[in-house]
Amino acid sequence: MSAASVTRVAVVGLGWAAREIWLRRLHAHPAFTVTAAVDPDPEARAAAEAGGLAGRVLASADELDPAEVDLAVVAVPNHLHCPIAAGLLTRGVAVFVEKPVCLSAEEARRLAEAEGMTLVPAFDAPEVVAGQGTIGLEIARQAPATRMIVIPIGGGSLASGVAIAAKAKLPDVRVIGVQAEACAPFVPSLAAHRPIGARSARTICDGIAVKR
Repeated sequence: MSAASVTRVAVVGLGWAAREIWLRRLHAHPAFTVTAAVDPDPEARAAAEAGGLAGRVLASADELDPAEVDLAVVAVPNHLHCPIAAGLLTRGVAVFVEKPVCLSAEEARRLAEAEGMTLVPAFDAPEVVAGQGTIGLEIARQAPATRMIVIPIGGGSLASGVAIAAKAKLPDVRVIGVQAEACAPFVPSLAAHRPIGARSARTICDGIAVKR
C-alpha cells in the first residue's frame, strides 16, 4: 500500500475504548497510521506513550496540525462530542465521532455549520413526521382492532407521525408516548406548553435520549 493511500488518524480522548479498541485496531490496520493521540489527563497521555501505539501525544485537540491529520476519531465523553468535533471541523479536520450522540438539536446544527453542511433533522421536519406516519397507516391496515399504541419518544417525530396517521384511520385508538425517566423533557414541556430541556441524558435508552 502506497503512503498516499494511508489515512493519517488522530485519536482524541484516551479512555478505555480509545486505548483498547481504537488505537489497537487502527495501529494494526495497514490503511491507517496513528499520527497523534490527545487527552488532557497526564496519566492517560503517559499510558498512551508507554503503549507505543500513537505518534505524538498531545494535551489538547487545538494542538493538532490539520496539515498532518486526515481524520480525527473523537472518542471523548458524550457531552464533549460537539465542542471538540466542531472545533476540529472549523479548522478543516474531518471527524469520526465514536458515538454520534448529540445532546440537543442545537449541537447538531452547530456541527453542520462547522462543516459547512446542511442539517437534515432527525425529527424536527414535516417530511420526517410524514414518513414516520406510514407506521400508523400500516397498523391501521394490518391491525384495525388496535385500541392502544405505545410509542417511545426521543425527538417526537415517530410519535407525531404515528399518532396523526393512526388517529385519522382509527379515531378511537389511544396513542401513548413514553420516555426514559432519566431523560423525559416532554413531561414538563407539555405542562408548560413550551419546549423545556431535560437536565440529564444519562440513560441506557440512548436512542431516545434527546434533551430538548
